[in-house]
Amino acid sequence: MLNTHTYINKTFHFIKSVHVASILPNSLKIGFILLTAVLISKLTTFFTEKISSLIEKKTVIKNERIKLRINTIKNVTNNVLIFLITLMTIALLLGEIGINIAPIIAGAGIMGLAVGLGVQNIVKDLVNGVFILYEDQYGIGDTVNIGSYNGTVEDINIRTTIIRDGDGSVHIIPNGEIKQVTVKTKDWSNASISINIPVSEYKRVINLLNKEINLYSEKNQDILIEPMSEASIENIEYSDVNIKITAKTKPVSQSKIQDDLKELLLNVLQGNS
Repeated sequence: MLNTHTYINKTFHFIKSVHVASILPNSLKIGFILLTAVLISKLTTFFTEKISSLIEKKTVIKNERIKLRINTIKNVTNNVLIFLITLMTIALLLGEIGINIAPIIAGAGIMGLAVGLGVQNIVKDLVNGVFILYEDQYGIGDTVNIGSYNGTVEDINIRTTIIRDGDGSVHIIPNGEIKQVTVKTKDWSNASISINIPVSEYKRVINLLNKEINLYSEKNQDILIEPMSEASIENIEYSDVNIKITAKTKPVSQSKIQDDLKELLLNVLQGNS
């Protein structure tokens, strides 16, 4: 009973010794740190968006490739800055609640040596990510083949590349695992179509087809880099002639032009028959 009474007295004296004034400022500081971190994060996002928009609107930059690269760098810069702000906020909060972060940093250094082999892949991802951005290997919006995956690049950060395929599936690929990339939309693309027609109909069909090709080129200069080439003989097989049409297009436009060429070719053949 005496021990219980003594314990209650000690607890009461401890509570009296803790001043509300000493708790309140710390609470306010923590709130201020969190509020400042959120505000800086919002401002960071705002300014990166604003700067990239201003650069894109400059009349000097008319190359779509440069605009694509600006968008990619903007996203990566924003992500890196938000990450750094988060780390600084955590460090400040730990300091405010009385946790000395120096031993944590030292412990992290020792632990880093212990798991050094385990983080080699992460370092490889980071290094590859830097080179992908610096060399402009591909960017957000590009259509790419990476290993067994193909689709449109939706996001790039320092460690991973995210692409979405034609089925809508999202593939997250560590940059360190990317050995070879095929970019289908860098600077320009190529659309082509070929068909076999009887030798007896060759001249008549090819003349009609070339007229339609010239009309199409005039109407679609906005998606063609140069006028579409006239139909030419690709190969001769027994009684058939293989005719091929090619077009140099702006990025991502090749699928539309190929569909248009199929329709154009079908119309010519139906009209000729």
